[in-house]
Order: sequence, then structure tokens, then C-alpha cells
Amino acid sequence: MTGLVQLFLAVGVGGFPGTDHVVASPDGVHAVVWQEPTASDPEFTHHLLMLDKRTNRRSPMMPFLRNTRVAWAPSGRYVAVTCRCGSDFSDVSVFDTQHSVKVVSLTKELQRRVGRIHVLDNHHAYVEALGWLDDTTLRIHLWGYGERSPKGFDWQYVFELSGRARLVSAKDGLPSER
Repeated sequence: MTGLVQLFLAVGVGGFPGTDHVVASPDGVHAVVWQEPTASDPEFTHHLLMLDKRTNRRSPMMPFLRNTRVAWAPSGRYVAVTCRCGSDFSDVSVFDTQHSVKVVSLTKELQRRVGRIHVLDNHHAYVEALGWLDDTTLRIHLWGYGERSPKGFDWQYVFELSGRARLVSAKDGLPSER
């Protein structure tokens, strides 16, 4: 076998809606809690809350309409939430448990660091967190298709929360495992 094999630290991973309503952090201090839509909500909006298990305090994280995937960093300080917000797009938000108002939108921050990513102009453009490489580094997957990329695109970046972002793979065509 040749080439680089990269392992993701898969700790505290889950998704909503699903059978579970809680995804605990690896250190056991926090948890992401899924709050189901209320019967009176015409939009059928789900909500994610951050639970501090030491105080039992719940803080709002984000609303969502479709589904999310949650991936905790190994230390439990950061959590990446991939929101499949629509049929034609998804985005990743990273939350810092030490600063409840500090949220990083990866699509915006990635383009701030590397410049405009034109494939994200496609009608179907998905940004997803593949997993944590360490406590502050995520592997990000960009894929989709549309007017700019009719045959599709399949790109990956390594994104450091307090550093740089670098393209590690760029292929034409859709991901083969979809």
C-alpha cells in the first residue's frame, strides 16, 4: 500500500434527528442536546443546545430544519456541527465551549483565509466536517455540482482553527461513495 493514510479522531460523534437526543463531549463536561420541534411550529424547526453538565445550564447553539452531524474535538473544547441546511447546500459551524458566543462559520472563514472558492458558487455545494485530526484541526470536505462544475467537484481542506487552511485534494467529479 502506498500513500498517506490519515486517521480521524472519532470521539463524541452523532447526528440529529436520530434515536439519541444527546452527544456528550469526550471529557464529559458538555453535551450537544437536540430539542425537537414543537407541535405549534409551522416551520418544524429543530434546535441544538449546549449543556454544561457541571451547572445543568443549557445555551442555544443553532436552529436547523433538516439534519446535523456533530463531531467533538478530542479535548471536548470544540464541537463541529455540519448542518445539512437544505437540499442543495450544507455548512459547518465550530463552537467553543469556553466562549459560548464564539462561533466560526467554516465556509466564510475558509474563503477569508484562502480566497474565493469558485466551486462553492455551484447550485449544489456542500461543506462538511470529516473529522478532527487533533484538538484544533479539522479535515473539511467540499463537494457538489452545478453550472460551474457540471460533472461535479470533490475537494478537501485541512483547517486549523487558529492557523491556516490548505487544500489537500481537488478532484473533478462527484465523490464515488455518495
